[in-house]
Amino acid sequence: MFYQTWVWKEQTEPFTPKGPNLSRLKNHKLKLDGSVIEIRCPRHRSPHRESKVLKGNIALCGENLRYGGAFGPNWKPIYAFTHQWEFYGPLGTGTSGTVTLSLDLLTYREHKKEVSYFTPRAFEFAVTQFLTDKYGESEKSVGNKIQYIFAPLNWRVMKEFSVPAARFDMDISDETRSRHFLMFPVSSDFFALVRIEINRVSNTQWKRYPKLDDFVRPDEMFALRDLVFDNITLTLSPEAQTQQKAALEGLDDTELVKSFPPIQWLPLDDEGKKKLLLT
Repeated sequence: MFYQTWVWKEQTEPFTPKGPNLSRLKNHKLKLDGSVIEIRCPRHRSPHRESKVLKGNIALCGENLRYGGAFGPNWKPIYAFTHQWEFYGPLGTGTSGTVTLSLDLLTYREHKKEVSYFTPRAFEFAVTQFLTDKYGESEKSVGNKIQYIFAPLNWRVMKEFSVPAARFDMDISDETRSRHFLMFPVSSDFFALVRIEINRVSNTQWKRYPKLDDFVRPDEMFALRDLVFDNITLTLSPEAQTQQKAALEGLDDTELVKSFPPIQWLPLDDEGKKKLLLT
């Protein structure tokens, strides 16, 4: 049996952390100038972080937003949704990890009116631009001599969306943390950035195993990640549909690329070269 907060011993044998009930989902809706993002996920379950869901209409107007914050000086964000779930080990071992979901709406500080994220090439460029600004520049600013962050990995085009949409992963060279993304446009100049970060609490015992996965098995955390990503939908407003139709008019190629290799920002060591070669 698995318990939540009682801690009086250290787990010594491999185990699978237990989290929320994946069969009971709650609907959340974000209203964006008539468009709607719907998120179905288990109820928020964390005593350490509050849930956040923006209510009412969210105006997609970059002029009213400040640039900067968590995404750097080139992006204007709307922090729309946050949920976190804690996962627990066997009796007496306490918290063994968390899964954190966030959905933010972003527009580029100097977005050009003639550029629409509804077109595949503009959307792909936005992915590159965002990852470079947020993570590539971060690596350089802290003085890294070699690259430690790799994205996009495992690029998957999400054809169930009526707009360009893709899932991908990120390797931050830390076994205890993994990051996963879903991105899609919601207007010509805003895109949704859905991030899931999985953190596993390490202890002294896992070093006895070749990999952390062999000790703290992430199966149920990954199941929650996939469930959440699979239950996010977008319904465009008539105005957004008109924007999309105008943006795609005359284009011969309206498909996203099937393969999107990781971006290189810094020199690679042997391990980094392997990560790029495996994509």
